[in-house]
Amino acid sequence: MEGKTLFTMQEKCLKIVDQHVIDDAYKHINNARKATFMKTFELRDVQNQIVMKSNKNVVPYNGHSFYKIDYKNELPQWLLSAYGKMMKMNNSPTRNKMKKKRAEIKL
Repeated sequence: MEGKTLFTMQEKCLKIVDQHVIDDAYKHINNARKATFMKTFELRDVQNQIVMKSNKNVVPYNGHSFYKIDYKNELPQWLLSAYGKMMKMNNSPTRNKMKKKRAEIKL
């Protein structure tokens, strides 16, 4: 990066903190996040049914991190019901002001 103008906060931070320090911290955070996520399944003794795949370094459209869940078979009815409730809330009048911005986002 010598002789280069630093534009992003990430570039500026890399001048102060070495990349391997960041990578180690990121790995630690992901391991803690996985452990917390898996606790729910461990309490029901179904953790063997969960397969955690490696991370994909993607910046989501809204800036919030997430877990993607893939099912091998049909989606359970309780999940479809919860999704319907979530979509109903997402389309509520209090969220209408954001509807146009959400529509502009191309995933």
